[in-house]
Amino acid sequence: MAPRRGGGGSSFGSSASASCPHPFSTDGYYGYYTTRIEVFVAYCLLWVALLGLIVARSKVVKKLPGATILIGPLFLGSVWSAFFATSLMIVGTMLLECSTTPPLTYMYWVLVFNIFYSLSLYLLLVLVFYTVNKALHQHLNNTPGYLRIVNYVVLGFMGILTVALTGLWSYNYYAASEAGRIESAPLLSEEANKLDIAYFVFYLVTVSAGGVLAIMSLVSMRSRKIPTGNLFAQIIGLYVSMFIWVLINLIEDGTYLPDVDNFSRDVYIAFTYIRYIFWVASWSLLLSIAASPVFKSSVVDNVEPNPYAPQPYYPVQQQGQPQFAAPQNGGQQYYYQQHPIHTNGAPIPAPGNGNGHVVQVK
Repeated sequence: MAPRRGGGGSSFGSSASASCPHPFSTDGYYGYYTTRIEVFVAYCLLWVALLGLIVARSKVVKKLPGATILIGPLFLGSVWSAFFATSLMIVGTMLLECSTTPPLTYMYWVLVFNIFYSLSLYLLLVLVFYTVNKALHQHLNNTPGYLRIVNYVVLGFMGILTVALTGLWSYNYYAASEAGRIESAPLLSEEANKLDIAYFVFYLVTVSAGGVLAIMSLVSMRSRKIPTGNLFAQIIGLYVSMFIWVLINLIEDGTYLPDVDNFSRDVYIAFTYIRYIFWVASWSLLLSIAASPVFKSSVVDNVEPNPYAPQPYYPVQQQGQPQFAAPQNGGQQYYYQQHPIHTNGAPIPAPGNGNGHVVQVK
């Protein structure tokens, strides 16, 4: 789930120079552990894209507060977790490339990265499997009871699998660290990789199931003559993007199995860019769906009334006998006939209409 480094080598101590003479080069002090410059650029581009998503999300929510049904805390948690993870990788990689941090200490950076990365993936899965379909069902005013049970079972299972996988990879990164080497902790890389493959297989199945449910909801909306706008294209784009980057992860994991030929480094670099592009596209399409005009009416309908808001005044028309004013000018009376009263030539606005006349009673 995170960069697979640290499986071999020995501790280099703490005598590294603080300068940065050969970054991203095998000629550096820790050349064996170096990161390709293309991969580091991918980290930086991902960091900028995630920051842009955070800013864009705040603008959408400010304009459409009801959009939080799709891009609320779960969306923020997923993007911010990825942002923290990417920030850690950028800082940790620079420290390693400049020979400031030894490889065995760098493993601590990767360990924390792995935790935030895993959390981001799980929250994104909850969004595309549960939150999107919940929003569509609310628009249909129909959420089948069995669907809630399916959501809890599937996401509960994936949550347990996420915790198990994160724990296993975290153990491996600890075993590859300086403390792990001192304790002679055995690496479980092969076991972690097999669990990684199983995880992304179930992840892919869950994404596909979420896409099928979303399309079924859209078809139902059309059959009820409910406008869908561009939702079909946006929903399909979302699940296709999710499918592609998960499939890339799955293919890459498969190449780490025993007796399987690895790809060239250029292929893995291409995988990194493809994965990040469609990862960001998934969040971007969630933003686009949340801002869709299709949800505006349902968002307004679901807003709770504010009991402290000023209430509009609606005049009550009197029934039965007309309402009389006090006698004026020697017993003359004026009574209201659903129009304003004129007194001494000065109009007094009456509730309701703005035009009318007065009948004088002698």
